[in-house]
Amino acid sequence: MGRHRVFQKQLQRSLGKKRRRIMNAPERSEKERIFAQEHKDWKDIDLYQYLRNQLKTFGKGATAERIIGSTYLVERLGPWPEIRTRALREDPLAPLPEKKCRRPMPTPEEERRIADMTEVEMIARLWELYGEFGRPPTRRDVPGSHLYRERLGRTWKDVLRTAGLYGPKAEREPAGSGEKAAFAPPAADERCEFYEQ
Repeated sequence: MGRHRVFQKQLQRSLGKKRRRIMNAPERSEKERIFAQEHKDWKDIDLYQYLRNQLKTFGKGATAERIIGSTYLVERLGPWPEIRTRALREDPLAPLPEKKCRRPMPTPEEERRIADMTEVEMIARLWELYGEFGRPPTRRDVPGSHLYRERLGRTWKDVLRTAGLYGPKAEREPAGSGEKAAFAPPAADERCEFYEQ
């Protein structure tokens, strides 16, 4: 019973004052207690089926305070947003797909490899990515972009400028052909003028 109260408090913290009044009403607390006693022997899949039916009944208005047993479901199955998402899936017990990181993070080995790269190799890599994407790479396209910024410029624009990838589009494409450049980085003496000063 102690865990049930802890989860109920966690759920109530996320609700507004009006919603708290609904959840704390004596008749609601009694219904939640009865639900927990009656459903303690149910399997998880049965609880998800119950929740799925409730979500279909209430439609868009299906909130934790409208569904009797929500505190028990949170205690037993996990956070409300997650169990609500799982209940609407074909197989609620299957693991949820991992959220993708917005920026690819380099592994420690990749980070060491990038740190050991020369400026010329970094610029060549940026040109490879330019060829791959058909546009100058953004910070999010380049794992370990912070290492590029440490070595090639303070900002990402400075990094691209140093690599010869920032500026008018005409400078990166053959004149009048409308085709992309061959994606070969400029000669070494052209690329590293910034560092030779």
